[in-house]
Amino acid sequence: MSNLHAQLYAYLVGQVDDTLQYLSQVLTERTFDFAHVDHAAEMLRNALLTAEDRYVEAGEKTK
Repeated sequence: MSNLHAQLYAYLVGQVDDTLQYLSQVLTERTFDFAHVDHAAEMLRNALLTAEDRYVEAGEKTK
């Protein structure tokens, strides 16, 4: 696995873990609703977009 792929993997795993912790917290607090689902989806969407941006940026640096 290349260093870039390892970094992106670690970043994504961290973001997924943060999202899971967030969901666990709102479930424990019994405050879970559609706004929380939307926020969790946004957290994951942002993680994917950030990873994609980093991947594209790294590719442009090697050209």
